[in-house]
Amino acid sequence: MALKILSHLCQTGAVEAMRAVSSGIPLGANHAIGHQLGLSNVGHGGASSALLPADCKFNARESASNDRQERTVDTLLEQETVKSLLFEKKVSEGEFDHGDIFDLIIRELGIPRTLKNIGVTSEQFPGLAANSLNDIWIKTNAYPITRTEEVMDILEAVAGNRSFNGWKRILMITLPCASNEWRAPTASDRRSPCPMVNAVANHGYLPRDGLHISLQDLIVAFTDAINLDPAATTLVGQKALATGNNGTFNLDDLNKHGVIEHDGSLSRADIFFGDNHSFNETIWESTASHFTEETISIATAAKARKERLKAAEAANPEFSLPADLQQFSFIETALYLSVFGNLNDGNAKTEWVKTLFQEERLPVEEGFKRSDDVITAAGILGLVAKVAVASI
Repeated sequence: MALKILSHLCQTGAVEAMRAVSSGIPLGANHAIGHQLGLSNVGHGGASSALLPADCKFNARESASNDRQERTVDTLLEQETVKSLLFEKKVSEGEFDHGDIFDLIIRELGIPRTLKNIGVTSEQFPGLAANSLNDIWIKTNAYPITRTEEVMDILEAVAGNRSFNGWKRILMITLPCASNEWRAPTASDRRSPCPMVNAVANHGYLPRDGLHISLQDLIVAFTDAINLDPAATTLVGQKALATGNNGTFNLDDLNKHGVIEHDGSLSRADIFFGDNHSFNETIWESTASHFTEETISIATAAKARKERLKAAEAANPEFSLPADLQQFSFIETALYLSVFGNLNDGNAKTEWVKTLFQEERLPVEEGFKRSDDVITAAGILGLVAKVAVASI
C-alpha cells in the first residue's frame, strides 16, 4: 500500500510538471541533462529519478529556489507515508533536505539511484556535460548553469564521487558515510548464517538490528558496501524474501533450512546438528586449512569447498544439497573470490577472507576498498562456472 501511495504521488508530480511546460513555465538542469542521457538509451523517467536529488542539492548549494524547496519538504511531510518512511529509516527532522527526501522516496520505489545502475559510466560524463550546455533548459535552471564543471558536479554526485559543501546529508545511500564503521551486534540484533550479509549489517549498510529488510534495502546496501550489481543482489534477494513476509525479512529468517541456508557451509554446522547459523570455529579451521598462500585461487577455493562438502556428507546422515542449493553454494564461493580478488581468476587475499568469516567484518583496516568496477551478475556466474569446473 505504501508503495502504491508513493507511486501515485510521483505520477501526480509528473503530470503537474508537464502541465507547467504546457503553461510556458521553464524547466531546469534535471531535464537538460536527462535529454542527453536519452542518447545513451536511458529512459527520461529513469534519468530524472537518478538526477533529481543531486540537482536539488546543487541548487540548494547555490542558494537558488531554497524557499520553494522548503515548501516542497513541508508538503511532503504532510504525507503520512513519507513520514512513516523517514521514521522507518531512522531519519530525524533536521537531518534531511529536499534532495534527501526525494532520494529516499525514489529508492523505496525500487528505481535505480546511481548512474552506474542505469548503465552510464564516468567516461561518458565530459561529453554529457558539454552537450547539456546546449540544451534550452540548462539556462533556465533555478541557478543558471553555464560551465561544464557545474554539470560535472551533478553527474559525479549521482555517481557517488562527490558531495557538495553545505549539504545537510550526503546523498542518503549513494555515498558511504562515517556511520559505516564496524560494530559488533548486540544481543538483540538479528543475524544470518551468511558472514557477508552479517558483515554488511555490522557496518550499518543494512539495518544494524537486522529487522524488516526489503529487496531495495539489500540492493542499496550491497551496492554501497561492495559495489555488487543490483541484478546479482536481486538474484539472491528474491530468495531471501521468501523466508520473511509482507515484502521484508529479518536476518535470522535466513536460518530457515533449504531456502538459501544449506548443508555443507564453509563455516557453519548442518541443521541436523541443531545450530546452523552460528560461526563454527572447528568447521572454519578445516576450510581455512586449505588457504596456505597469500591469495586464494579458484582451484584452492574449489578444493576447500569440495572437501567441506565431502566431510559434511560423511558426518550428517541426513545430508542433502539439491541442485538449486548447490548453485547457491557455488555463488557463495564466487562472491568472496570476486569481492576480495577479481572476477577473472579469483586470487582473493587470504587475510581479507579470513577477516570476513572469523569477524564478520569488511577488512577495511587491512586495506580492503570497495571496487570501482561493478561486480556484475554475469561476472559472478562466469566465476561460478570456473569454480564448478575446478570442483570436478
